[in-house]
Amino acid sequence: MKNTDPKYIARFTAENDKFFKISESGRNISYCFKDEYKGLTGDKNQVHTRSLHAEENAFLQIAKYGGRGVEHGKLFTTASPCELCSKKAYQLGIKEIYYIDPYPGIAMSHILMGGSRNPELIIFSGAIGKAFHNLYTPKMSYKDELNALVSSPAK
Repeated sequence: MKNTDPKYIARFTAENDKFFKISESGRNISYCFKDEYKGLTGDKNQVHTRSLHAEENAFLQIAKYGGRGVEHGKLFTTASPCELCSKKAYQLGIKEIYYIDPYPGIAMSHILMGGSRNPELIIFSGAIGKAFHNLYTPKMSYKDELNALVSSPAK
């Protein structure tokens, strides 16, 4: 899909008012290529976007800049890795994965624990884990907050 596609242009032109309203309120725009692509095409496959997860980006940066290998290494994440990142961590030989929140899905049971070189999964707890939840667990998700803002009547 190109940015000259009439459907693409019409979709984003129609959405501009929503983004202006958010920006004018002083909030950051929560823009997700995956959500916009899914809204336009109805395709739910997340691999059709340019976005990378932090784990993927870290693995690629190590490869790009000639860092040390990560085999037998440790991975620290906020949430346990998703299916896409779990496959990469497993294939790279990561031995320990520290996380605060379990990510829903089959990554831990089917990918990370499904072979002979399974990494140790360590849920991070203690003061830092609790502080994370207290500081960063919103009462309402940012996307929901922005959706409420754009659906509210104009003042």
